[in-house]
Amino acid sequence: MSLRNTIIVLVLLIVIGGYALTIGLWSKPVPPPTLVKFDSKDVTAIDLKYPGSEVALARDGGGWQLVKPLKAKADSTTVTTLINAVAACQIKETLEEHPTDLAPFGLKQPRATVVVTVKGKGALPAIEVGKKTPVGYSDYVRVGANPAVMLVADSFSSDVIKTANDFRDRDLMNFNVGQVQQFTIDRASGEQLELARSGDKWQILKPARYEADQTTVQSALGALAELKVADFIVDNPTDLAEYGLDKPRFTITVYTGKQGEAHELKFGKDEIGGKDGIYVQGAGNPAIFTILKESLNGFDKSLNEFRDKTVFSFEPSNVGRVDVENTMEQFTLTRIDRGWAITWNSKTQPAKTPAVESFLDEIRFLKGTGIAADPMVDATKFGMDQPRVLIRVFDRKGQRIGELKLAEITVKAPAPNGGPEGNQEFPFAASSANRAVYSIDSYDYGQIDKTAFDFGFRGEPPNNIPTAAPTR
Repeated sequence: MSLRNTIIVLVLLIVIGGYALTIGLWSKPVPPPTLVKFDSKDVTAIDLKYPGSEVALARDGGGWQLVKPLKAKADSTTVTTLINAVAACQIKETLEEHPTDLAPFGLKQPRATVVVTVKGKGALPAIEVGKKTPVGYSDYVRVGANPAVMLVADSFSSDVIKTANDFRDRDLMNFNVGQVQQFTIDRASGEQLELARSGDKWQILKPARYEADQTTVQSALGALAELKVADFIVDNPTDLAEYGLDKPRFTITVYTGKQGEAHELKFGKDEIGGKDGIYVQGAGNPAIFTILKESLNGFDKSLNEFRDKTVFSFEPSNVGRVDVENTMEQFTLTRIDRGWAITWNSKTQPAKTPAVESFLDEIRFLKGTGIAADPMVDATKFGMDQPRVLIRVFDRKGQRIGELKLAEITVKAPAPNGGPEGNQEFPFAASSANRAVYSIDSYDYGQIDKTAFDFGFRGEPPNNIPTAAPTR
């Protein structure tokens, strides 16, 4: 090949390559056209007409309202999903430009007619939704005055064929947990629980004053704030007794903000018809809804469940001495200049300071899993007449801070697999802080029931280990 021909080939290659590169970089595939064109943020209303019914929605400030068939707050997320589905609906194919009969496509009497109203443009051409195609997973549609029958994805009919209840806001109480100042639970029995915020803490005011368990209160308020409607039953009931709401089983009222705005919810009977729901009704709204029965677990709690179950609280930096007695031994932990010492049977050695500090934390953070009795009338019932562990705590001046008692009750119980009865241990704790006795976790019991060797005592155990239970 001559030099001239070679140059011509190279020039052709450059031109062809440049053209291909230009096409690849600058050309973009043209997306299929949509049914109607609008910007979702400009939509002010949307109307859904069905044979025999209509659902109309209108923008209300930053949210949405149902206008037909009833006036109610709408769920903004659900409405936005609908609008986006309409805006994004693409035409797959134009099936017939000028059909002579719309009945075969289900467009003589459409399953749905969608009208979107946009700011500055008014109502856009109506979208009519007909039947689903026999094959091909499509819906037949028409738009406005255009006679053509087009195909869109069959998910479109599912997006736009809804009931009014599908759009209703399902939030029941709608409050900010951080703004709650007080809440009450009034039961049909006459029992009333009242809890109030004091600074960053919660206290129980009724039926008596107690410290509240902060985690339990926050969890209960969170469950109430997130409570959702499971089903809409009736908007204007004629007989509240039918739903157990003439005399509710209990009523919860939450007060928020400095003005104490009230959010009230009444709880009635279990839902009839075998459904797992409970009838509820809010203040100022006659409508009756249901919530899932399991939702009650989050906030339907007793006085003892809301109470703080800290068994024995103290400041560990104030502690100067700890006397420990159990069924096997007695020893003393004493604070010294650079840590702690342990004394057992008149023999004193340096103690493991981290082990002592951890031990004090286990004691002061011990929480009951429940309140077994308050006041504890019968100490023998819980083994507190002869506790297995007795811990006395003193301050740096030798003054008594208080004491903690641990005990275990042995109960015969059948084996989980249905075998013969065996012994099961139930641990309890009590302290000088109050007259209550608490059930506690077995793990927590084990973390506090320590021996001298756990704190670094070295050597042979003394021969005169006491075998009697600790003294009271």
